Amino acid sequence: MTIKINTFGNFDIKLDDESILKKSKRNNKNLELLKYFITYYNKKLVPEDIIESLWPDSDFIDPKNALRTQIFRLRKGLESVGLINSEETKHYFDIIFENGFYIFDPGDSCTIDFVQFEEKVKEADSLRVDNPEKAKKVYLEAIDIYKGEFLAENPYSEWAFLFRSRYHRIFVQSVLRLFELLKENNEYLDIIDIYERVVNYEPFEESFHVYFLDALIELHEYKNALNHYNYITARLYKEMSVRPTPELKAIYHKITAGSEDDPEKNLTQISYTIINEDVINGALFCEPDYFKAIYNFERRKILRSGDKEFLGLISIIETGSNCSDKDIDVAKNILHEILARFLRKGDVFSWWNKSRVVVLLTDIAEENLQNIGNRINEEFKKRLLTPQISLEISFQPVGAKESFIQ
Repeated sequence: MTIKINTFGNFDIKLDDESILKKSKRNNKNLELLKYFITYYNKKLVPEDIIESLWPDSDFIDPKNALRTQIFRLRKGLESVGLINSEETKHYFDIIFENGFYIFDPGDSCTIDFVQFEEKVKEADSLRVDNPEKAKKVYLEAIDIYKGEFLAENPYSEWAFLFRSRYHRIFVQSVLRLFELLKENNEYLDIIDIYERVVNYEPFEESFHVYFLDALIELHEYKNALNHYNYITARLYKEMSVRPTPELKAIYHKITAGSEDDPEKNLTQISYTIINEDVINGALFCEPDYFKAIYNFERRKILRSGDKEFLGLISIIETGSNCSDKDIDVAKNILHEILARFLRKGDVFSWWNKSRVVVLLTDIAEENLQNIGNRINEEFKKRLLTPQISLEISFQPVGAKESFIQ
């Protein structure tokens, strides 16, 4: 008989590959106590520490007696599913009280995933230099053990936080070390395969995306790389208010440079790619560097044509002292959505810094600028529930001497 304990992702205990949790009636206190014991297996645990960690807000008259009662119930529950030691079974779970300490012994028929995970990672790390091929195999075995965050069902249990953070760090580090070994051997298809397996566990780990994009570039899959770059940068901004880092921007330049140098592309293919990569619904959002390029192009153009185009500056202003970083992030997201929705297809906007947006309005009469500013302001006030934040909006002709876009 073998027992397997899974703590990554969904917590489960399997007896001969069959889940005993699905069979048994769950008691939340018993289950959390068991998870705690498993996490600290073979460690001496002081009763006061167990109570403080698991039930900090409980007002027990006799805390130690309450814990003894809870452990008695846990033992009964484990006995009902055949997991506790008895005279006949000496290789299963046991909870020992010795010299004032509780000790949980999982038994020698038990495997725990986080223990296996750490052992595999340590083995792979020791092989990296002298036997990289073996190291790649062992890293992959470690990564396959990780099925998500440690005790993901207990996101608010403070006692589990440090362990969750630790295993998350080890997982990310292991994936990156594996990617590096694969990259040294130009094994880009393997990088893509592993990326697709791990990204579901860490969708916002930027370094994973950098390796994935780099692999696509090396395989000359420029269109897929550009599509993924646009997807992940938009998602990072929308869900986390994170703008592309220098590493991601460098990848973008590699994508565009490689795509332009691809000898298999003719003019028709290039035109088709450009058209299909542009999202033409609403205003164009871009990075400050590209905004500068567009601005200078328009500035040169109006010197010849005499057309009127205007540069707008929209600033988020804190009028009170009670604004949190979260309030500012909400305001930024609202302003971004308003500009994307209300500006026209020919207009361009970019975040100039953390609280300022620059806007390029083309083919617009000067008398309409006030209406545009009012409309943005009204929509912003309507959607933002924080009165201590407001907008300051100004416009000036493109090419004005005092312009800060040069």
